[in-house]
Amino acid sequence: IVLAWHAIGHPHDEPGVCADVLRTRLTFNAACELLEKLDVVNAYVMSLLKAIDPKQYKSLDKLYKWRLDNYASSRALSRLADPQLFFEGREIQFNRFSKAHWDNQDPHWAWAIIIYFGTFGSCRMRFKQLRTEVVLRPGDVVAIRGQDLLHEAVDWDSGERHLLVHFTHRALWAQAKLKCKTSYSAPFSD
Repeated sequence: IVLAWHAIGHPHDEPGVCADVLRTRLTFNAACELLEKLDVVNAYVMSLLKAIDPKQYKSLDKLYKWRLDNYASSRALSRLADPQLFFEGREIQFNRFSKAHWDNQDPHWAWAIIIYFGTFGSCRMRFKQLRTEVVLRPGDVVAIRGQDLLHEAVDWDSGERHLLVHFTHRALWAQAKLKCKTSYSAPFSD
């Protein structure tokens, strides 16, 4: 459900709502209904980003406002959500695993926030550079800098495993002539 998409290989074209959403009137209506129902997720994702990286939160806010100022589709679809989600990219993945990869279209140091849901018992996410494997269960959230950290989602034990991935792409930042800024990650404190 990407709201400001650049087709691969067309970073200078005007961004728009992704083709999956616009395929038919039924898919468009279903996407709009889903966007209306994700307010609690928007609030959680934006609160998490603001807590771990206030500078990037402010940068994404500027990019979001630029989108609203420049694109009618962004203004129209923004009315479906309260609070707003500054990330222009949101993807739902159903029962999919991925080989080790970097998110090459993301800006360096940009956060990708992944929410796991479904009926699976547990799954694993690997970070080969860190020689680390994380066990995840439904409801768990991972925030990674996908362009800079090699990661893979391996198989899961049983049931349905789905992901809700929130991201931003470099092409939109370049078009807006904005820099995706980042803070040092904030340490956890009670």
